This record gives sequence, structure tokens and C-alpha cells, in this order.
Amino acid sequence: MKKFLMAALVLIGALATNAQSSVFNNPNNKGYWGIRASLDVVCPTSMKSGPISVDAFDTGVGFTVGGVYNLPLVANLYFEPGVSLYYDTYGVKSDALDIPGFKGDLDCSFRKFGVRIPLNFGYHFDFTDNLNVFVYTGPMFEEGIVGKLHVSAKQNGVSASDSESIYGDGGMPRADLLWNFGAGVNFNHFTVGVGGSVGMLNMSGDDDVKFRENLVQLTVGYNF
Repeated sequence: MKKFLMAALVLIGALATNAQSSVFNNPNNKGYWGIRASLDVVCPTSMKSGPISVDAFDTGVGFTVGGVYNLPLVANLYFEPGVSLYYDTYGVKSDALDIPGFKGDLDCSFRKFGVRIPLNFGYHFDFTDNLNVFVYTGPMFEEGIVGKLHVSAKQNGVSASDSESIYGDGGMPRADLLWNFGAGVNFNHFTVGVGGSVGMLNMSGDDDVKFRENLVQLTVGYNF
């Protein structure tokens, strides 16, 4: 009886050790491709010029679609580069649009389309063969392709609208560098996650005026 109990305890211990090691170091790790779609929430910072700070922008929304490749490195550590297309918008607060003599309604928004290249490093914790939780961080490069400043006005029953490029001489820079961080869950072939990206470059196009574009993303995807 004692021999049976000892054998059972050894077996249970071996199974527990194996399960625990798989959580942090799954021997079945392999690379895979994935597609991703994200709801973007764009969060511009206040505009600063010396000691003066102006809360000039409204939070905006947009979306991102693209693909990634998940490359195992050591244990459950992985590298996940990707490429995606985005379309994001955000507005200018009405308080920042005080035009002398104008008493009507004025709306102003930025609309940007471009490419993002995230280079994330992450770690996943494998609780079962079909379920793991992951965390990640890393840089992301952004390049604007088309950017417009759209303005619409209405006064005394008369409406007008116009848009112009935000890029070019004296305009906003096309390139930005952000730092990603986030977490999520993989279940079977599906993935869902939430993350943030901190803008690290000045996006005003003026060395005397500074603001950054931060980003929050809710992402769903499929892993092949």
C-alpha cells in the first residue's frame, strides 16, 4: 500500500512539474502567421509652447488592419513583427477655434491614412494546449501616406467645407515612432487583446510647439 501511494505521489508530482514547465516553456512552440483588426482610440496630448499648455484636441477613433508573424525565441519568449494599414481621426476642440468675428458653428478634424510596422517582443503563458495569455512590448514605426485637415463651417444658414494636406513644407511630419505595450489571450486559433502606444516624436511640425499622438487599441485576430 505504501509503495502504491509513493508511486502515485511521484506520478502526480511529475505531471504537475511538466504542466508547470509548459506554462513557461512549451516544447511545442512554433512560428505562425496571423491577421489582426483593431479599433483605434487616438489620444493626442496637449499642445505645449514653453510654459504654456493648451488642451487643443479631442480624442478620436479609427481602425487598423494587417498581419503579423510570431517567431519563437527562447522558452515562451517570442518576437512578433507586423505590418498594417490604419485610418485614424481626431478633432480640434471648439475652444481652440476662436476666430474673431465668427459666430457660427466650426468643426475641424485631422484624418490620417498610413502604414504601421510594430516590432513587438512578448511572452506567453500556456495553461492548456488551446489557451494562453500573453504580454508584449516594443517599438512601432508609423508613416503617413495621406493626411488631411478637414474644416466645415456654418453661419447664418450658409455652410461650407474644405480640406487640405497636413504634410509638406511647414506641415506635420509623416513619420512617428511609438512604444507599444499590451496583453491578451489566444484561444484555439483566435486572439483578443488590448494595448497602448505612447507617441515619442513631436507631431506639430514646429520646434516651438510640441504635442504627441498616443494610441489605445482593442484588437481581434486569427492565427494560422
